Amino acid sequence: MKLIRPIEISDAMLSSSTVAENDHPAWNAGSAYVTGNRVILASTHRRYEALAASTGVNPASDPTKWLDLGPTNRWAMFDARVGTATTRTASLQAVLAPGAIDAVALIDTDAESATVTLTVDGVQPRRARILVSPSAPTCRPTT
Repeated sequence: MKLIRPIEISDAMLSSSTVAENDHPAWNAGSAYVTGNRVILASTHRRYEALAASTGVNPASDPTKWLDLGPTNRWAMFDARVGTATTRTASLQAVLAPGAIDAVALIDTDAESATVTLTVDGVQPRRARILVSPSAPTCRPTT
């Protein structure tokens, strides 16, 4: 058995994604918010709901005024919690540049299939082995 230690995916590692980060309007320090308003905070990639009226109160810094609703849809697939997932009706593509890694795992997915393409210095290696759990989607390196 191989233990795959998760890494935190940063802004710099996510090169592109077909999922927009537009769940709610972006939080604006100059806007007045009332109870129930929902916003996203780009710096944390999280969704928040106003618990009380406020202006200029950063959602990430005051849990008495803002409820953290979890990651934005674009970033939910990278959340370290089971049960948060990115959804999209069409196919989903995410391009990551995580640096040196020796394993990939797709966990808690309802995907019918997945394709993982490994590129090293702009070249796809001749041999790549991807281990797949019986309950996980089929993953094959592209050639």
